[in-house]
Amino acid sequence: MKLSHVVIAIAATICSMAANAGNENGHEWVDLGLPSGTKWAICNIGAETPGEAGSYYAWDGSNIAGNMWGGRWRLPTPDDIKELVKNCEFVWSKERRGMVVRSKTNSNEIFLPAAGYQSETGSLYGNNAGHYLSSEGSKEMGGYEAGLTFNAGTTYLDRYMGMNLLYSVRPVCNTGSTEATFRGERRNSAEEEGDSYWTRRSNYISDNYNSSGNTTSGEGYSNPNQYTYIDKENLPKKTVEGYRVQIFSSNQKTAKAEAYKAAQSAKSAFPELSVYTSFKTPFWKVRVGDFESNAEAQSLKNELKSALPEYAGEIYIVKTKVKVPIYPVE
Repeated sequence: MKLSHVVIAIAATICSMAANAGNENGHEWVDLGLPSGTKWAICNIGAETPGEAGSYYAWDGSNIAGNMWGGRWRLPTPDDIKELVKNCEFVWSKERRGMVVRSKTNSNEIFLPAAGYQSETGSLYGNNAGHYLSSEGSKEMGGYEAGLTFNAGTTYLDRYMGMNLLYSVRPVCNTGSTEATFRGERRNSAEEEGDSYWTRRSNYISDNYNSSGNTTSGEGYSNPNQYTYIDKENLPKKTVEGYRVQIFSSNQKTAKAEAYKAAQSAKSAFPELSVYTSFKTPFWKVRVGDFESNAEAQSLKNELKSALPEYAGEIYIVKTKVKVPIYPVE
């Protein structure tokens, strides 16, 4: 190969690297080829390498990322998370205990450790899932914040991360002249009020449920925009000891019809979850989900109580055999 060709090849490689990675105020980012041009940091706040959990933070309405790192760093918005989910492949790494996020556009990637979450007392819960804060939260409907949640089988925009818990932070930045707007819990106009997921949800329940908790529309509560999922199609399943959330149990004459009604309500509210209706003399029962950890079941229990208020008094966690996916090893 001629020397001139070598020089050109090296120059092209350098230009490619410069275009795909960079530094904002002393912290590195990677270009995943996202339509918005948003760049994702290679590490969590408080971590020195991509595989480290870093520090944990509670949502407080401020730009935690900007406060900690300065420059144009910010918390990702829910739209940033949905964009990431749509435009990247999420591959679970059993060895590294986390998620490899690989661009469908340019094959660049970042790694998100499954760092679990932390309580305000410092107790750490699990390393089988990742929970990452976004810029949006609300004290309405019990106090929730949105963020990116994943485990070995699923990745989604989670609208029900508890505001009393602490989570990982993976900042983003926009390297152009116009920085994307940071959106927290700011409700200064009717337009912004309408932009809140939790406000829309509160209005839906107010419009469709009466004071006794029964539906007024006859359709029950449904929430098709709650999650944005990557579907891990056709994964084989294994049966293990785990947890489900029971929402109904009765031995009355009308129990069968009521059980199917409860199952339909759960399926409408959470179409991505398995719902099980069973009969064992003399009880009809309805249970939801398949979880290996009690923490995941607890999260669903809280969501079910909010989404299905007519069953709130009957909802609790049961330990049982569950079906979980067998994940491919990277």
